[in-house]
Amino acid sequence: ARFRINPVIGFILVGVLAGPMGLGSLVAQAPWLYYFTISDPHSIEGFAELGIVLLLFSIGLELSFRRLWSMRAQVFGVGAAELIGSALIIAIILITFFGISWTGATGLGLALSLSSTALVLPIVGTAGPVGRLAFAMLLFEDLALVPIIFGLGAIAPRATGGIDGLIQTLWMSGIAIVAMLIAGRLLLPRIFGQAARTKSPELFL
Repeated sequence: ARFRINPVIGFILVGVLAGPMGLGSLVAQAPWLYYFTISDPHSIEGFAELGIVLLLFSIGLELSFRRLWSMRAQVFGVGAAELIGSALIIAIILITFFGISWTGATGLGLALSLSSTALVLPIVGTAGPVGRLAFAMLLFEDLALVPIIFGLGAIAPRATGGIDGLIQTLWMSGIAIVAMLIAGRLLLPRIFGQAARTKSPELFL
């Protein structure tokens, strides 16, 4: 705030400074840096994954099916065109100029075409026309992320299930989504209502 830097940029700069390629690489020479830096990136993977979960959860809190349906043209039109188009261009370049197999090129194309919701939204916002289109594209990427992960797992070199594994994963995930929808509509309101009647913050948590 003092330097008037966007918080996201500030987080990145601090991460670079305190990370394993920054001051974290000097822990062997100065052991006291261990308490102020990150020398082992694997030690914070759990926090990073939790941060992504909380980010997607906060997006879900702000989004309803009604709003999603009202934005369907932008989300499933512009968002899908941006993701599929970018992935296709990257995959064609990788196949043509680097000789990568179609499975590897597809995986890299999809991975490199994804944007970071945590980076883009705080910078562009959602108020203006650019922000609304960016939000639509990011929202489609977030929605497409799970199918992409399932698909990549099915076409991975060490995948044993092939197309059968993909179909099994899809119907299992479909059952999980239906169960979550039913539980969210029927069970959670009663559970939260009971917690609210007890007036116990601990029980609500």
